Amino acid sequence: YQQCDDCGAANFPPTEHCRQCLSGSLEWTQSHGLGAIYSWTVVHRPVTTDFVPPYAPAIVSVDEGYQMLTNIIGIPADALAIGLRV
Repeated sequence: YQQCDDCGAANFPPTEHCRQCLSGSLEWTQSHGLGAIYSWTVVHRPVTTDFVPPYAPAIVSVDEGYQMLTNIIGIPADALAIGLRV
């Protein structure tokens, strides 16, 4: 993800300017990859054969201060909950 050198805000998805202060001074930073589930759904009828159902796309609030869309794996769908650490 990008982090603003001027205000320190996380910037994701990447852009040319910081979403908080509009600075163009952005540096690429590696996330620790930890966060909490903000929202999710379980897909039983996929629109593509790339994913085997059921699968759980989710919005995760990453600890560094941004949200990203991801696919939750390794956790049964009935165990998912808002706020679950992933």
